[in-house]
Amino acid sequence: MEISVERVKEELAKLAFVDPRNFFRADGSAKEITQMDAATAACVAGMEIEDQYEGHSADRKYIGKLKKFKLADKGQNLERLGRHLKMSTDKVEFSPEDIFTDA
Repeated sequence: MEISVERVKEELAKLAFVDPRNFFRADGSAKEITQMDAATAACVAGMEIEDQYEGHSADRKYIGKLKKFKLADKGQNLERLGRHLKMSTDKVEFSPEDIFTDA
């Protein structure tokens, strides 16, 4: 496994810029994880699939699946990329002239 700064930046970019529409087909149904492109699948932090039934006992009828996707935190990953790119800083910079004035 080759780990580099560039690869880490690429992975952060996937997490930060994921498009939720990529989780669905044109008809609005959720894709299977195996049908997602690699960048979209990489953003899945968790997943639950539950069979859904209607009725009880002998009258119980399968009606479909409930799929829940938990995505990586987009805001947190945008912040990480921003820090790497030095888009914001927690430091306050000033010069000695700002402190020592004759005013």
